[in-house]
Amino acid sequence: MECLAGRDPQSLTEVIALKLGRFIHAEQDVTPMDITSLIEEAIQKDILQHRAHISHQRRAIERVTKLQGRVKYRSSDAENRLDRVLNWHEHSAKYFIKKDKAAVRTMERALEILQDYSFADDMPVPLPDDLSVALHDVLECLKQAGQSHLGRC
Repeated sequence: MECLAGRDPQSLTEVIALKLGRFIHAEQDVTPMDITSLIEEAIQKDILQHRAHISHQRRAIERVTKLQGRVKYRSSDAENRLDRVLNWHEHSAKYFIKKDKAAVRTMERALEILQDYSFADDMPVPLPDDLSVALHDVLECLKQAGQSHLGRC
């Protein structure tokens, strides 16, 4: 899942290019398949992951708010460090929500642009075994890419 913000054409093209690159470099040859559908599916999966992350961050903000209401600082002459930590968590969650929302908008726009293209014309009919192996490789590649992104955010 790529963290791409903004709606400029380069970002939109980048979303499609990254997905296309994964298919080009897949272990099995996926050129006989409907690449447009595969790219759409991969982008939709990323959109769902970003939306799940947004929900997670919103729940985190709710928890921070509850904790802030419960924190009582006993010393009046020093700063409330715990409150600062809670504020930092709230700010970070809001930042990730903003970033994820921008990425979702970019990916949704990329899906719209992708509708203007097709790899389906003059496509040879793939053999069932080739399809299942190629699809498995592509899904594994996308799964690994999604897991590496979640570790960074």
